[in-house]
Amino acid sequence: MDSSEKSNGKGVYFAMMAGFSAAFASIFAKTAASEDGAHSVANMLSSLTKAASSDLHRFLFDQRLIVFTLLAIRGIGVLGIFVSNAVMWIFFSKSLQLCSSIVATVTNTAANFFFTACVSWVLFEEKLPVLWWCGSSLIVTGLLLVHHGSRDKAEAGLSMGPDNKKTV
Repeated sequence: MDSSEKSNGKGVYFAMMAGFSAAFASIFAKTAASEDGAHSVANMLSSLTKAASSDLHRFLFDQRLIVFTLLAIRGIGVLGIFVSNAVMWIFFSKSLQLCSSIVATVTNTAANFFFTACVSWVLFEEKLPVLWWCGSSLIVTGLLLVHHGSRDKAEAGLSMGPDNKKTV
């Protein structure tokens, strides 16, 4: 494996991490903006704290304090949006330095799409209909074609320079 393949692989890795970070921003946004999202997170926290510490559970989910618990969850969601987006841009910028912009963008988008869907399915119990799976398979197919095309271009000795012009 030569250095260009290694850097392209690192670029794809950073693009995937950017996609995961963007997905977390979406999840935090749903938690912050939606009462149902905050309640879903509260229910999950209730189950976790009940199993881990009954004192913590009683404190967080006391009927007199539940409103403050939900506000805290939503506040953490707002903060999480900004932190996740900042981390996403760091990873995405690194991926753009190491691989082509199309590979970075498609990988970032696909990782964001799939991770958001999976976490939303688990955390918010959202349904994923057959049409979603059909669209997802098309995204994966497109991602594979883009990666295959960029690998063929690299094997042919063509690469994109910093000014997006072909170099040999």
